Amino acid sequence: MTAAEKHQSAEAAIKAKYAEFAQILADGGDALTLAEAMYWPEVVVTGEGIDKVYHHLSEMVEIAEDFGELLGRNACWTLAEPLLVSGDLASAYTQLRCTYDDKPPYTLRILYVWHRRGGEWKVAHEMLCAGEMACRPADGCAP
Repeated sequence: MTAAEKHQSAEAAIKAKYAEFAQILADGGDALTLAEAMYWPEVVVTGEGIDKVYHHLSEMVEIAEDFGELLGRNACWTLAEPLLVSGDLASAYTQLRCTYDDKPPYTLRILYVWHRRGGEWKVAHEMLCAGEMACRPADGCAP
């Protein structure tokens, strides 16, 4: 497989994961189910408004319920910049846009570091902050 084919394969797999995450929420899945689909157990998560660094999926249980309420049932993850891939690692600037029936939309800008194990891509590191970011039009989910 050429480098370009490897990149396309990684990008397709990660976009499929984003669709999987949205479907989990649309189907009424809880935040813990979503977290287990998204993250490797030893994930590191930090960001704006988070008063600590979470060093393992088990620590994320502390904020899972609040996070689930923030996401609601209509969330869309979109690559906002080209995915960078090197072997079994990839980084992706992502926009997560949550829409609700009873309040204004909420948007997060996220840097994900993805790690592939056994052919599966999951997030190994997440750093987030609030606010809009420009998306590539072909990816949809425009603000």
